[in-house]
Amino acid sequence: MAQGTPITLDKPRTLRFTIDAVARLEGEEGCGLDELWARKQRIVALVALLYHGLRHEDASLTKARVIKLLDRYVENGGDTTELNEAVLEALFASGVYGRALKESVETLREEKDETVSPSDPPTASGDA
Repeated sequence: MAQGTPITLDKPRTLRFTIDAVARLEGEEGCGLDELWARKQRIVALVALLYHGLRHEDASLTKARVIKLLDRYVENGGDTTELNEAVLEALFASGVYGRALKESVETLREEKDETVSPSDPPTASGDA
């Protein structure tokens, strides 16, 4: 069974990515995780990942409910960057993506760093 990563949204929860969860994510989104992030749809990716990573403990969870949980999380001072880091940790721990995902994420970060000039304003998008 895939390892889990603890997070706290509305309550303590455990993110866990199994082969089934990742297959469902890729099937519903129509692409792999690296492509989803490459589209720069960070919140779409975060919602999808939280939805699929938490369904093992709450089968009634919906993406709409995940969005509400995220809204409350941010309203209460949370930062989506922390959640993105927890998602990545859970994905790495799962063994489903492992090194390939880590390398893909690092490549995306490097490409982003190369396209942002010092005069560009900082973003608050919660990039992973």
